[in-house]
This record gives sequence, structure tokens and C-alpha cells, in this order.
Amino acid sequence: MIDKLNGERSVQGCYYILTGKKSGQAIQDTTLFGFQNWYGALPHLERSSFDSCVQQLKQENKVVSVDASKASYVTIQPAYYADVIQQWKSLDLAQRSGLQSTSLPATQVFTFWRRLQLWMQVCSHHINEHASFQPIVSDLESKMWVKEKWRRTQDKVEGIRRFKGALRDVFEQCTDPLFPSLCVSRLTGYGVAGRTFQQLEQLYDLPEAVLRLFWLQGARECMQHAKSHPDLQPFAKVEEGDGVLKDKHVGLTLSAFETLKYLDQGFDLQAIAYKRGLKVSTIEDHVVEIASKNPSFSVQPFLPSEVLERILNVSQKLKTKKLSVIKTELGSQVTYLQIRLALVKEAIRHVHKPIS
Repeated sequence: MIDKLNGERSVQGCYYILTGKKSGQAIQDTTLFGFQNWYGALPHLERSSFDSCVQQLKQENKVVSVDASKASYVTIQPAYYADVIQQWKSLDLAQRSGLQSTSLPATQVFTFWRRLQLWMQVCSHHINEHASFQPIVSDLESKMWVKEKWRRTQDKVEGIRRFKGALRDVFEQCTDPLFPSLCVSRLTGYGVAGRTFQQLEQLYDLPEAVLRLFWLQGARECMQHAKSHPDLQPFAKVEEGDGVLKDKHVGLTLSAFETLKYLDQGFDLQAIAYKRGLKVSTIEDHVVEIASKNPSFSVQPFLPSEVLERILNVSQKLKTKKLSVIKTELGSQVTYLQIRLALVKEAIRHVHKPIS
């Protein structure tokens, strides 16, 4: 992530993306730098742990500050870069962590997995005629979903048999043998406790954060395959949850969706801010979020084509995505909103260059 940000965002930006912070900057940079699959991937990552890792990298001289006045803006130390690339290749990190692809958001995958995990636990205890157990999932929505599906399953034994077969089919379709191994290791059943990531860290001799990203990509692949499997489709049908809507405006926060409804009615940004009791800058964040999540959303009312071209020319000429640098170059000709929209639309239009 530090390599892709290239000193143009603070290292804290990585933390906000990984934990899924619902801020305009984090959502914008997720699209701008190609981190769609990592947004919200580590929602419980402690800030102290993250800061400790960054500090260790600095002490080992593996990352360096862009300049003395901006200690939080770092890049990879050139002498260490070759080692980083070798690590990426040896572990196939780009593929296994999902960095090279854009598909299902982490929030959807987590919902799918909670359902699958709890269903497996219910089935396992039913087979062993043990009705009382402590649910592995604490999420109330997932509990209610599984409870209702179990109630509707008339032939329990046949339903369990079909589920086991479907799960086997999905695992066999995974592109990497590590994925089903990690996913199975996390499942809990009668007399069998799923392994924690700390235990997996010792087993695979890999950092916990890396294993979490690998597991997430494995669960993401499983969910993708489950969508086309008749016995697993219900698990993968995630309509809404985790504060986002999952209709044609995929991934929007509820607040951004409210702004979109006003935009569809023809209100300008100032009017929307007044009606919603929010700052205009907040509404602008929503516009950038909408543009980043919905490729068909037209930015023409905010960004005329000639302004778009001007911004992209400067960005390419200066080899930067840093808003302040582009704004300094163009001055009053453009607004920050226009720069943000131009960069986001350009990022969506092009396939991000994979790390190699």
C-alpha cells in the first residue's frame, strides 16, 4: 500500500482504508489507488498495532519520510524495494490478497461468511444430536437469518447433505489451494473449534494481517462461486447490511445514498446541504463516493469535459495524484471537487497496473 500511495497520502490513509473508515478521503483513495478489495478488510485492526508496524519499518530503515516536515508521508526505501518485490512474488501476495482484482466488497463477504460459518455449526450439532451450543457468530442479523433458514428447511438431513456437497464443489473451484485450507480451518463444528488467526499465524509462519487478507480473498472467491450454486445462492444473496445499500448503487453509505436521491431530483449541492443540515464539503464527499461506486454516474454537471482533460493532463505531466499539487498548478481554473472527480473517474476507467 505504501508503494502504491508513493508518498502522496499519509501512511494513516492505509489504516483508514483497511479499517473501512466511512470518510470521503478514504472512500476516494480506495478507488483512486486501486484498494477496492482491501477497503474494510481489517475492521478490528488496532491503531496502536498499525502505528507500531509503521514505526518498526522506519526503525529498520525500510520506509523513509518524504520530507522532515511530513513524517507521516513515507515511501519504500529504494534499497529495500527489491526485497519487497521478491516477497510479493514468493508469496503471490498480489493474487492471494485480491489486490489485482475488484469484485465483492469486504462487508458483503463478511456477511456471507457469518451465515456460512453459523450454518455449518448448526448442521454439525444437529447431526450429533446436540441442540445446545454457543453460537460462533455474535451478529444478531446473521443469527436471525440462519434461524429462519433452518426453520424453513423441512428435511434437515437432506439439507445438510446437499450443503456439504455444495461446499465441496465451491472449494474445488478455488484458484489457489491455500484458500479452501484457510476457510476450512476457520470453521467450527461439534467438538471442533475453528482456528484463530493467531494460531494460523504460527501454523503458516506468516503475519496475521497477511493471513487475514488471504482468508478474505478465499472467502470472496467462495462467495462468488456460491452465487451460481443453487444450494448456496441464499447465503451469497447479500442485499444490504453493514451500513451500505446493495442495489444498483453498490457500496454507498446510507448518507451518500440520501444525497444521490436529491441529486436525481435536480437539487444542486448547496440546496442539498441546506435541506440535509450538512456542510457543502460533506455533500461533495458524497458526490465523490457516488462517482467512485457507480461508473454510470455522470459527473458532467460538476466537471465539464474540457476541465477533466486539463486536470488529467496536469496529473500525467507532473506524475502525481496529489490534490494540492494539481490545484497549485491550475489555480482558480479548477476546484478541489473537480480534481477529485477527475482522478476517480480516470482510476475507474483504467485497469490498475499490478505490482510485478
